[in-house]
Amino acid sequence: MPHDSLTFAGETLQLLPEQALWWDREYTVFLSDLHLGRVRRKQREDQGKLLESIEEPLRRLGDVLDRLPARRVVILGDLVHAPVGYVDLVVSSVATWRRAFARLEILLIRGNHEDRAGDPPATWHMQVESPPFRLGPFDLRHLPDHAATGQVLAGHLHPACRLPGENKRYPCLVVEAGQLVFPAFGRFVSTTPIEPAHGRELYLFHKGRVTRP
Repeated sequence: MPHDSLTFAGETLQLLPEQALWWDREYTVFLSDLHLGRVRRKQREDQGKLLESIEEPLRRLGDVLDRLPARRVVILGDLVHAPVGYVDLVVSSVATWRRAFARLEILLIRGNHEDRAGDPPATWHMQVESPPFRLGPFDLRHLPDHAATGQVLAGHLHPACRLPGENKRYPCLVVEAGQLVFPAFGRFVSTTPIEPAHGRELYLFHKGRVTRP
């Protein structure tokens, strides 16, 4: 059964098939873990593969921004996968994409891959903050933290779950213990298997729909 929205911290958030959430009241899109520039070690010199790892998530994000009246995008960490992601090809490609959405505010919450790769260049025009960072009722982080007292939005785990009767896992959003844990927005990532459990809600993204497994 398709699901379009959920209520968290007293706010209505719309589930987007692109593996993101829309906060209509604040014209804000939330997503996590793009991992731009992530390619296999043997492909690091392959400019075509590197460009593909950038263009695919940026195209999907552009589709969201073309469809919704967004004023802000919040990225919950791990924008760029590694220092190799800041080669000239990546920097110039993202800067070109950014100019197409010049009026958009982009807030990046530092994740563990920002520790490795560093903050984005000035040409990407992003506000970068260390976690935890407060936005409205939400406690924005990269790493999930069950000890946090706020209403946490986090990423990092790249959660994935199965549809009944299938062995393949698909990206999912996890709602559990006062936290939303986002799926990875980037496609070229590993995932963490998540199973249904008491007190845990899962929203699975598959074939342009959001369903409950």
